[in-house]
Amino acid sequence: MTENNKLLELRKQIKKRKPNFLRQCSHKVIKISEAWRRPKGIQSKMRLKHRGKRRRPSLGYSSPKKVRGLNRDGFEEVRVLRVEDLEGIDSKTQMPIIAKIGLKKKLMILEECKKRNLKVSNVKDIDEFIKDSQEWLKEKKKVTAERSKKRSASKEASIKKAKGEEVKKKKEEEKEEVKKTDETKKGEKSEKIKILEQKE
Repeated sequence: MTENNKLLELRKQIKKRKPNFLRQCSHKVIKISEAWRRPKGIQSKMRLKHRGKRRRPSLGYSSPKKVRGLNRDGFEEVRVLRVEDLEGIDSKTQMPIIAKIGLKKKLMILEECKKRNLKVSNVKDIDEFIKDSQEWLKEKKKVTAERSKKRSASKEASIKKAKGEEVKKKKEEEKEEVKKTDETKKGEKSEKIKILEQKE
């Protein structure tokens, strides 16, 4: 067991004994959040470190200096946003942690990590993650293709319907015009007959 591993084990034990440092009166007043703030009251029992009151952060709870800021495996975590960020990472002391980015970009970074034999802090099994995400992307593509087909089909149907309605309207207009012309012709004939009758 190396020195670093011993220190990591010691840190684990220290953190087990460490209480949660909560802000004064956070359990009484709803408005006050639990996030730690130093007590500043003149008569504050917490500030004066009275017995039976909540604990305050102190040096005794700090982890060993050599392993401070390291993750559980004893590596320093380096935030990675793109593939180029992997170039400066030392595989012996550092471990990449992928930032909140898109899935395609994440897959590219993971494939590069796989080539370089790098462990990733926030991905347990790289191969499994890549496989699952690729399957999910394929399913997503299928769903989008089906949706686009449905949309195009509904558009075509609506266009056909609109065209059919236009044709119907035109036919109705033509019929009305024919009726009007017939009525005008009948009116002209009746007027001619009247004129002839008057002459006789």
